[in-house]
Amino acid sequence: MTLTWITSFGTAIGWNGVFFVSKEAHGFTRVDNLWLGVSMGAAYTVCAWSAGRLMGRHVGRGKRLSTRGFLGLLLAGAAALSVVPVVVGERWALVAYATVYIALCGFVWPTVESYLADGRSGRALRRATGLFNLSWASSLVVAMWVIAPVLEEHPLWVLGVLVPIHLVSIVLLVLFRRNPGEHGSAAHAHTPEELAALVRLRRLFRMCLLGSYVLHAGLSPVLPQMIEGLGVEVRHSTVLASVWMVTRLGVFALMISWHGWHGHARTAVWSGGLMLGGFVLALMSGSWWVLAIGLAMLGVGIGAVYAAAIYYALETGSTDVDAGGKHEAMIGAGYTVGPMLGLALESAVVFGG
Repeated sequence: MTLTWITSFGTAIGWNGVFFVSKEAHGFTRVDNLWLGVSMGAAYTVCAWSAGRLMGRHVGRGKRLSTRGFLGLLLAGAAALSVVPVVVGERWALVAYATVYIALCGFVWPTVESYLADGRSGRALRRATGLFNLSWASSLVVAMWVIAPVLEEHPLWVLGVLVPIHLVSIVLLVLFRRNPGEHGSAAHAHTPEELAALVRLRRLFRMCLLGSYVLHAGLSPVLPQMIEGLGVEVRHSTVLASVWMVTRLGVFALMISWHGWHGHARTAVWSGGLMLGGFVLALMSGSWWVLAIGLAMLGVGIGAVYAAAIYYALETGSTDVDAGGKHEAMIGAGYTVGPMLGLALESAVVFGG
């Protein structure tokens, strides 16, 4: 969980904060940021989807490279990459950094989730995934608040700080086993009927997960310009943008102790409704407080969907890297489609006069 928190701090900046950095450091427009989002989303999707296959061939038990060693190489690569946009200081360097950094994350998170699922199922797995969600989600909130005062004067330094952060996370790997335990499927304790029901819910929430990331990935790249248009100062912009992360964190905390969501399709109904309602309200907002309400609703819906989706993915799938990889690939697909829809909307506005 500690490694998750620290590493997620980097992901927060590398994926959410980077749109504010690009705007302040290089004057990226809404369209520029949307294209950047498409590039990052596509890279993440490809790497997350292929993580299980790649590691099955070259990483893990009986292989020359252990899972722990592979994770260490990924984190070292992330640290090295974070120097590039600071030293080079060009637009292309920021785009290259963001795309490759997120590609590495596409391998990092399925690998971390393989350790998370190790030897757990049922209530134990729900608790573990709940704590995992609290860990990475709280880190995102802190990261967005911390970078706020730096953005105005030294935006590229926001990326440079990831170098020591990822080096610290590598040190924590000495506490990890070389590889997650070998235990096949976490679903072995279920009857065929129970497993079939859980698989149906996995499909449902995997689609909801895709939809949730389409919504917020379409919104995130343009939030810096939207917030600026509402008259909010730069030093407060990332704090306002983090409202949905705060409410998502609250839902994650709730779903650790409240298990009424588990085993029910109705969870998808109310969470999906909140997502859509919050997204529409945020787009239509004419003041910062209306935007905040919309983002808060969006965060609650996204949080519920994510918590259910990762639980069903790890409970019914293989507990190796492949289960987390497919879960993360759906996230990456959302991160790709969302900005593409945003670009389509921007084009429609331009051509519509």
